[in-house]
Amino acid sequence: MNHIEHLPGPPPEQDLDPRHFYAAYVFSGAVERQRDIAAVITHARQLGYPVRTWWLSQAMGLGGAPDRLIVCVHHASFSDAAGLDLYDRLKEQEVEWDFLEAAAMGEYCVYGRVTEDAEAIRRPDGTPLFRPEEGRAQ
Repeated sequence: MNHIEHLPGPPPEQDLDPRHFYAAYVFSGAVERQRDIAAVITHARQLGYPVRTWWLSQAMGLGGAPDRLIVCVHHASFSDAAGLDLYDRLKEQEVEWDFLEAAAMGEYCVYGRVTEDAEAIRRPDGTPLFRPEEGRAQ
């Protein structure tokens, strides 16, 4: 059985609202996608957006399908243009992801782990996704 670390809620500085946009950038084959994953996290943090990550297998059964990493960026805005600044920046940098979906606030709070950089991401079994030296060469 998978161990799921439930967080008690948002960090105190986050104003969560179910009407905000929680942009879920989905990555298959995450171990080979460090550059793109790191870019999403870095650019989101530079723009002041909180980031949380989780694995699809932590939220649902995969039925033998490969696991996917969710990098979720919280855009605290009710605007229709919420998240476009990050999206445009990522496209300019030629960052690629498999899917971009809207996550629910509940997913963000229950499954998401606060993530400051790609090297902090852990696999579902708790081991680091990336070795520290892998990110230094890029």
